[in-house]
Amino acid sequence: MTRNFILKSEEDTTKLAKSIAPHLSIGDIIALDGTLGVGKTFFTKQLGLELGVKEVINSPTFVLVNIYQGDKLKLFHIDLYRLKNNEDIWSLGIEEMLDEGVVVIEWPELAQPLMRGRTFKLNFSFDENDRKVELNVPTTVKIDFAGLTSN
Repeated sequence: MTRNFILKSEEDTTKLAKSIAPHLSIGDIIALDGTLGVGKTFFTKQLGLELGVKEVINSPTFVLVNIYQGDKLKLFHIDLYRLKNNEDIWSLGIEEMLDEGVVVIEWPELAQPLMRGRTFKLNFSFDENDRKVELNVPTTVKIDFAGLTSN
């Protein structure tokens, strides 16, 4: 199921994370795409809060992977921006991470071969006035997006 939303504020991004978080389970992937500065890490921070992560969530651009323990699930936050090939991705151990928690992948293009099972795809973008997100969720997941503006 694909839905499109306008995110007029950080509060809207928080609502989006709150809508998705209750539906996540071990082995799920959240693929975040969009240009630099469009809100991928901010979304991940809000998702982590909803999963009960107490630590500050930071971008893993230079370390590639950050791991957080939430009250509900373990959260693996991966940034593939600097990686160039599939071998680099396999060496991160994403398959093992999927056995332990939820995996959020920023810049997911190279990880397509690993996206088995339930994948939530979010493509963030800007236009002249608004931040937008195209959200593709597994067909078996029914999410209530109350309070968000569709476009």
